Amino acid sequence: MQTISYGLPLVVFAFLLVLGAFMAYLWSIVWAYEDAESRGKSGLLVALLVMLAVWPIGLIVWLMLRPRDKHPLPRGEAGSG
Repeated sequence: MQTISYGLPLVVFAFLLVLGAFMAYLWSIVWAYEDAESRGKSGLLVALLVMLAVWPIGLIVWLMLRPRDKHPLPRGEAGSG
């Protein structure tokens, strides 16, 4: 029986590919949190959506549903005046 040897370069490439995908996953969660907070939405809920939905589906859903206004009134000031 013959064994197949892929060698160290392929193992390193596979490791770097998985590491890069994981870093993109983490970055998208942090970015979605900060983006939601800057738009006056719950950053935690959006981050959970991105994290728990099948990635990158959760990120795409947030991009489609996020408010266009980037700087809403601070919470608590919307009804005053």
